[in-house]
Amino acid sequence: MSLLRHVVIPQAPRQEKHDATSISPVGGMTRRGVVGRALATGAGAALAAAGGQGLAAAQDATPVADGSASTLQTETGQALYTLPNDHRWHGGAFYEQMEYWEWHYWTAFVKVVDTGEEWGLFYTTMRNAFIPQTGEPAVINFVSLTDFGTKTFYSAREGIEQGGERAILPADSTSPDDFEYGIDSGDGLSITERYYHSDERWAFQLSYAPSDDQVALEMEVELVLEKPGYLPTTPSGVEEEGYSAEGLFNPETMYGLSYYYFAPKMALTGTITAGDQTHTVEGKAWLEHQWGNYSTEDPAAYRWRWGSVRFDDGSGINWRQWERGPDNAAVFDLNHYAIYTTEGAVRYGYGRDLTYEVISTWVSPHTGRHYGLYGLLRTPVGTFYVSPMVEDQEILIPGMTVPLWEGAMEVRRGSSDGELIGRMYMEELFNDPGLPVGGPLARQLPLSGVN
Repeated sequence: MSLLRHVVIPQAPRQEKHDATSISPVGGMTRRGVVGRALATGAGAALAAAGGQGLAAAQDATPVADGSASTLQTETGQALYTLPNDHRWHGGAFYEQMEYWEWHYWTAFVKVVDTGEEWGLFYTTMRNAFIPQTGEPAVINFVSLTDFGTKTFYSAREGIEQGGERAILPADSTSPDDFEYGIDSGDGLSITERYYHSDERWAFQLSYAPSDDQVALEMEVELVLEKPGYLPTTPSGVEEEGYSAEGLFNPETMYGLSYYYFAPKMALTGTITAGDQTHTVEGKAWLEHQWGNYSTEDPAAYRWRWGSVRFDDGSGINWRQWERGPDNAAVFDLNHYAIYTTEGAVRYGYGRDLTYEVISTWVSPHTGRHYGLYGLLRTPVGTFYVSPMVEDQEILIPGMTVPLWEGAMEVRRGSSDGELIGRMYMEELFNDPGLPVGGPLARQLPLSGVN
């Protein structure tokens, strides 16, 4: 895998004269067609589910020149992502850094097939901070299952391993683009992720043994991609990570930056287990993949609200609002969002066009932290009242500097008890602003073996 990374910044469209004579087509394509294809594949169009042929064409479109007679860059094209290759975990010298951070993340609303009971599912596996002692990054897993009927929240609490991840082809692989990652802790944690390119199918198997404060948890599910496929979360496909006092974002090293795309619609089927109860479920999920060297030493970079709205009509919004301490003031100019329609069209925006305003907070009985779970979400497509389906969806992981709240919410129109028009998963994480810049706890996740 090449270690070179390229950031594509979309250009403002230039007014064209539609009656002007076009340059003669080359190979059946006009100049306008070439430019249109390059912009579509490189700067924010849907990354097609059918193998990414358009991306391959974009990468091959760079003109070839004699290196002794020209200084044109001819080694790579300008596609931001190369799928399915970039579905994989990333490694090599470029990411052998303490700042390396990458995750596969998905959430879902599902129903039990034989009873109709509704559950919310949350899963993420991360690789964080290269560990010189093991030659690998740490592998961190968060998972939770929420039974909306009984308002019971089940979360895993022991998901950090510091090496030993396998990276192989699945036994039933049909394509060299397939992959399998897995890790077994030896004391009750087992995680396996698989990807199958031929039908754009992701499979996740996970089991946690019971402990003093956690029941046994298991998931064995598959997610199959649906239209519109994979989308960048920002128009450039790159996100600056947080309000940073140092402001040292670097596209050559990806310091403080991440590549970031998502699949807003996936069909989920499988089984879930909490304690001694196993359920067959089906529903809708959405998957995200983010990677870069952005686990920086600035504690101000770890303060955000993230949300993914799922409207009942099939449209939705992915959004992020960064905040800064000590008063959790929103940094509105860094807000960003992606709004997609039922047909799969997407538009992007930044700043105050989308804001989250806290109306009321919930105080955790476990940690005493205040979470702004009742709020107004103002967007270009309307203002919505949001509230938690279950208040206590706080996740506590030993070794993390702070807990986080990650859970399911209702989305209503008109008032806090108005028409229910959708649901949302929201994440709220505010690192403590008193942590010293450069200190070992400045990073949200531990420094993985470094004292």
